[in-house]
Amino acid sequence: MHRETPIDFWITVAVVISLFVPIWGVLLAPSQLINAPLYLAIVGGITFLIVVGALIYGEYHNRVFVNRFLYGYLGGLIGTAIVHVFMEIGTAMDLMPSMINALGNLALGRGLQDQPSTLAYITGTAYHYLLNGAAWGAVYALLIGKARWWYGVFYGIGIWAILMVSPVFYALDFPQAAAGRGPLLIILMLIAHLLYGGAIGYTVYRFAFPEVGVEGSKAIRPIYG
Repeated sequence: MHRETPIDFWITVAVVISLFVPIWGVLLAPSQLINAPLYLAIVGGITFLIVVGALIYGEYHNRVFVNRFLYGYLGGLIGTAIVHVFMEIGTAMDLMPSMINALGNLALGRGLQDQPSTLAYITGTAYHYLLNGAAWGAVYALLIGKARWWYGVFYGIGIWAILMVSPVFYALDFPQAAAGRGPLLIILMLIAHLLYGGAIGYTVYRFAFPEVGVEGSKAIRPIYG
């Protein structure tokens, strides 16, 4: 049996916080509160080292942590691919501008609606998949663990709600972007995030190591070699 120690608990907390840091760096960029490229380079770099260090520690001392992180991250990648399809549909229907280009421009320190470029699209895609969508999946796995798969659906609703009030969403004028069809866009994004959360929930439920019991901040779990 593997008994989670206090240091395991605090490492998990540090990783969860670290996964959120790059996400909010770009989401808050339109508010002019931060310089996104500098923020991602310095703060994002530090949090990346924290996550890598935690995974190395977990490989030797807490395989449950590593298992949950990796399968949560995988579920997030799968879910993000689903969301990406819906975003492309929304753009093709002229319901919204390209969110990928917008995220890329923000990460590069450009204006949200600057002329799209190949670099912006690559940067936006990398951010959307690796630092945003996949990171939310890892957070779900670390905080919720091997719960019923449909817990992920509610998790997706929560992320959708955050998107609806984020500075990026309003800076791009998404609710009115489609000349009166804003509600259709909002519904489209809701469906996308329901599927996103479901993909995370099912992946973690299917593949994550189970918990046996919880004692405050400590958990007794099976040990896997």
